Amino acid sequence: MNSNRVSTMVFLCFFLSGIAGLVYEVLWIRQLSLVFGTTSFAVSTVLASFMGGMAIGSWLFGRIADRRRDPLRLYAILEAATGVYCLFIPVLFGLVNRIWVLTSHSMGGDFYSMSLVRFALCFLTLVLPTLFMGATLPVLSRFVVRRLDRIGAGVGRLYGLNTFGAVIGTFSAGYLLIGSIGVWKTTLIAVALNFIVALLAWTLHRSEGGAAPVESAPAEKAETPDRRLSAIRWAILIGIALSGFASLSYEVAWTRLLSLVLGSSVYAFAAMLTTFLLGIALGSTIISRLADRFRNAYSAFAAIQAAIAVGVLLVTPLFDRLPTVFLHLYARMGERFWSFQMVQFLLCFLVMFVPTLLIGATIPLVVKALTGRVNEIGKGVGKVYAFNTFGAIAGSFFSGFVFIPLLGTQKTIAVAAAVNLATAIAVIVLHRRPRLVLRTLLAGGLAVLFAVLVLLGGRWDRYMLNTGFFDSPRYSLHEVGRKGYREYIYSYDIIYFEEGTYANVAVSQEAGNLFLQINGRTEASTTSDMSNQILVSQIPMLIHPDPKEVLVIGLGSGITLGSVVTHPVDYAECVEISPAVVRAAAYFRDWHGDVTKNPRVRMILDDGRNYLLASERAYDVIVSEPSKPWISGVSNLFTRECYQLLREHLKPGGIACQWFHYYSMSPRDFRITLRTFLSVFPYVQVWNADNNVFLLGSDEPIQIDTESIRRRMESVEVRRDLDRIDVKTVYRLLGHYMFGEKEAREYVGKGPLNTDDLPLIEFSAPRHRNSYQHEEILRSMLEAYPRFDNFPLVGQIAQNGDTIDFRLAGFRFRSPVQWQTGVATVVRSVVEEERLEEEVEGPLLAYRMEAKLAGSRGEELGIFAFSRVGFSQDKLRRTLERLAPGLSAMERVEVEGNTAFWAEYEPGERPLAAITWFYPPNKLHYLVQMVGPPDASPGELRRLLVEGVSCSPLAVDEPVDNLRMED
Repeated sequence: MNSNRVSTMVFLCFFLSGIAGLVYEVLWIRQLSLVFGTTSFAVSTVLASFMGGMAIGSWLFGRIADRRRDPLRLYAILEAATGVYCLFIPVLFGLVNRIWVLTSHSMGGDFYSMSLVRFALCFLTLVLPTLFMGATLPVLSRFVVRRLDRIGAGVGRLYGLNTFGAVIGTFSAGYLLIGSIGVWKTTLIAVALNFIVALLAWTLHRSEGGAAPVESAPAEKAETPDRRLSAIRWAILIGIALSGFASLSYEVAWTRLLSLVLGSSVYAFAAMLTTFLLGIALGSTIISRLADRFRNAYSAFAAIQAAIAVGVLLVTPLFDRLPTVFLHLYARMGERFWSFQMVQFLLCFLVMFVPTLLIGATIPLVVKALTGRVNEIGKGVGKVYAFNTFGAIAGSFFSGFVFIPLLGTQKTIAVAAAVNLATAIAVIVLHRRPRLVLRTLLAGGLAVLFAVLVLLGGRWDRYMLNTGFFDSPRYSLHEVGRKGYREYIYSYDIIYFEEGTYANVAVSQEAGNLFLQINGRTEASTTSDMSNQILVSQIPMLIHPDPKEVLVIGLGSGITLGSVVTHPVDYAECVEISPAVVRAAAYFRDWHGDVTKNPRVRMILDDGRNYLLASERAYDVIVSEPSKPWISGVSNLFTRECYQLLREHLKPGGIACQWFHYYSMSPRDFRITLRTFLSVFPYVQVWNADNNVFLLGSDEPIQIDTESIRRRMESVEVRRDLDRIDVKTVYRLLGHYMFGEKEAREYVGKGPLNTDDLPLIEFSAPRHRNSYQHEEILRSMLEAYPRFDNFPLVGQIAQNGDTIDFRLAGFRFRSPVQWQTGVATVVRSVVEEERLEEEVEGPLLAYRMEAKLAGSRGEELGIFAFSRVGFSQDKLRRTLERLAPGLSAMERVEVEGNTAFWAEYEPGERPLAAITWFYPPNKLHYLVQMVGPPDASPGELRRLLVEGVSCSPLAVDEPVDNLRMED
């Protein structure tokens, strides 16, 4: 076979091998995080095991390759062995899971012991395939490099093409494969690539092109053997390790920085890693064309190290302006998924591209500098790659666990740049040329330039980086346009800020309200989030007959945990992954009673799922507080396997409560999330509060004992807690109830589930995060309300042009007011029977529909449906006064042949009027009230109300008289 064709095929093989290698890395980190957790220590352990195996493989097989004459045959065996091993990965990971659980039980969860066990299990599981992967570069270099004066070109092309494959592998795994076909099928694709490469390499070996190369360059003086390496050669070898240290330090720091700008979705991380690898691939490819032209590879290496340091320091001070750039790009490119991804990639390129381009040039240059004979190319490449990889492991560890927590992200980048610069200076000083004086002046000049750049760089503006524009860019654009950029950015005070090992955590204050922000995203607050933070714990705690042992996953502000201990629990455990969040929660002590110091509370720093996996304890109530299923890491709490773990840790009759937002989910993703929960728990209830749902799951029927709830709500601590969110009676609490498992199963129907193997929500939800379909989800849930003796208490809202059509239980109000935005909210309340009527026993359901935003002139609309019996005029007056205080006059009118009352209220800042009537076919009272603009007259309000009212006949059988809370 033609030698050029053989070389082309070999390069193709290594490209495909690069695809498979990065797919495996992404998959293995994901799978092992399900066993060991998503703490920074756990992820770093997996990454260190992966990279360590590759370094060892490169070192060992580099020496073996030089002693063999059949590098393609050896390469084929390595690829085939990797593929065969990876076919058994699911079995091995299952075994690792069992060993981890047994070890955790026997060791009692001691942190240091378990860290050693974690590393040992990771290393033993991954050492063989990663060793095989690390061996491929030196083995193929032994085949490709035929001449000493072509080392740079051969190694550079190999390394570049393999890294280009890694780019494709990262992009494919992150954007195309895992979220659509799942982990196992993606693994099979990578295995298939291994086998294809092995078959191609074996075929090439059998051809005449498969022989090992021999040195054919003009006679050159061999370099000094390794044992007699000069100081400069040792400096270069140590320098490539330091270069790896700096490179991974940059990657960790840049990832932390970009998480503040782009968020923490799986796509944001895929964009970061893809961009990082792309820069390295291009740099290696470019240097492959230039490396052999350099007369002195040592000087070129030093120049590149200095250029990396200076280039990084020049642009780093501008990084706190990235949120501004993000918002401008978003405004120009729009919110469609792929447009948004282009914004992410552009920002990643601004941060990473030039430095990674230079980083990619280092390995080929160093191989050229250190390899004296072509028949030692394997050993040379293996040694360089091993040193670089071990340095990278150290850089990843120290940047994540030492530098960022102690110095911060900006100074960590400066430390990495100092490492690059120190490497350059060391090589310059030890080199023989130019003269010592010139070398000293050059080294001193670089040191002075470094100091000047650091001193003049300034500090990042944490307000700018803490904007969280990525979370709701459309809203941010609106607010910036309304308030002005600086006014919006600096409208609050940051009273606490910490760059922890896991995330950046801040506590901000505005107008007396506190906000907890993690990586720029608001996760808890003392304003609109209060209802959710309290209800997620109070609902299961009040419904469970006697909760004594409770687990809360996620501390957040601490308000949820504080609500738990308002009950007489024996103990409450809280698992929080970030120590910085625990420290930040102290600022919310006035809202949670300094709960972390409560003697009944035990704080546990761990990944929630991993803690349950290793624990044998069972609980009466488990509350899972993380509420955004599309965030990487958090998404592991929303899979079928995690729900099975929750169920296994419940006592008989125990209740698990899962909270999640749906304000930025698609209806399909919402149903998948709910369906997954229903697939595990036989008995389920769904509760709702302002675009949030609380899912209650149990092995036994969940009973709502209103008398027991009423009695426990009389506790001073519970009552005080619920009063903060205006839940003063059991009926107000029950107003958040949506439906039980029967209606829930009908609502979700049959369809896919969110599993560890196929994590649909993590990959799908970010694609629809800006679609704002929560109104559609709300309408669909309203249609699934229990029918209560076949009576359709359903609220529907639709926008038609400039008007909004409100429908509720056979009633229709078509408002002629031009509303500024699309829809209204529907709130279902439970009303005490003594408030409205004595004739019906048991609690009554009342529905209230309110326009979420005002009309074009400032109008506000409220619609109420209540009762089942006609009222006397006196009782109706008292009811109107309760629902809309300030009644001054009532006048009898007629609505579609039915007696109605027009109500006028005492003059206030804005006019208020209402119309109410009883509709016999429904046996429901309706009240429509409107707050008009300041210049509106009572007559105008009356016209708006009367014109909008209409009723339609029931579409179901005649309802019975009594309306109860029983399905």
